[in-house]
Amino acid sequence: MQKYSLRRTDRQMPDDECYALLDAGAYGVLSTAVDNQPYSVPLSYVWQNGKVYFHCALTGRKLDILAVNQNVCFSVVGNDVGAFFENGNFSTTFSSVIMFGKCRSVVDSEVRNSALRALCQKYLPDCMDSVEAAIQRSGKITAVYRIDPEYITGKQRKRK
Repeated sequence: MQKYSLRRTDRQMPDDECYALLDAGAYGVLSTAVDNQPYSVPLSYVWQNGKVYFHCALTGRKLDILAVNQNVCFSVVGNDVGAFFENGNFSTTFSSVIMFGKCRSVVDSEVRNSALRALCQKYLPDCMDSVEAAIQRSGKITAVYRIDPEYITGKQRKRK
């Protein structure tokens, strides 16, 4: 996969800030394509051990596309977006991360359940006492996928 460099290198985020945004992001957008047709879908996800994990149903368009093309782009936008006027110019503050990689089904039950626990910890930390029962109940109707990053790029603009 070809790695692109940022045109505005002064706005490139350091790796540790990219990972922090991936860890803290509320949701991400998974993008892929098949038959020259792009497809993007917002997802709840978790960043764990240098990979992105998400859960979904066992069938659907996203999975049909991933069965044909595992190459994906995954993006997360920070919630520091804002606009300002300074020195006669309009501008915005922002941070975002774009990841390119391969997306694959998680078949190992220990990894799968660990990802489901991590998702619950991220989105419903007050309900952790119910996680194991929920995993057991929904295990047969829930798929877990993993994005293995090939490269990650982050960009930000902070107000001076």
